[in-house]
Amino acid sequence: MSQKYFMAYCSEITLTAALNQHTFTHILNQSIKNNTSSGITGFLLYDAGKFFQYFEGDELACANLLHALKQDNRHTHIKIIGQGYISNAVFNNWFMGCFDLSKHSYLFKHHAFIESFDVYSWGMQEVVKLIDIMSEQRITYITPQKPIKSLFSKRFMRIRNFTLPFQG
Repeated sequence: MSQKYFMAYCSEITLTAALNQHTFTHILNQSIKNNTSSGITGFLLYDAGKFFQYFEGDELACANLLHALKQDNRHTHIKIIGQGYISNAVFNNWFMGCFDLSKHSYLFKHHAFIESFDVYSWGMQEVVKLIDIMSEQRITYITPQKPIKSLFSKRFMRIRNFTLPFQG
């Protein structure tokens, strides 16, 4: 399998989007549709008006997704936390897992950095830790093809297998 590109970013919800009670559902549905066609996989967390998203795929597809996100009137103050190459996709066949932490906080209750959800202070260390936490929790996810399935397969890439180009 060839290398995959990844991006992790955070953003804030706009006032207009926050006033619509269906915004999160719309983002989930649109993400699954768009990501399926472009081969993007990953996850989105939301809490108290802030988003965190990790996605992976072809480098051009990731760049196009980032461009679309910057044009999306539901997001503001987008901050790229990290980007680079990984040897294999971590989230095979998971076109977009979405967690509203106000409804799913129990999944992360022992992890203070997630509970506080201070995403603008996060770096790649927190991103990698989050991926590791999710694998240990055996969190389930939903895809259009398979209603519920274990998030990580036996081929899960551990922290040490990430290529972080900005580390010395």
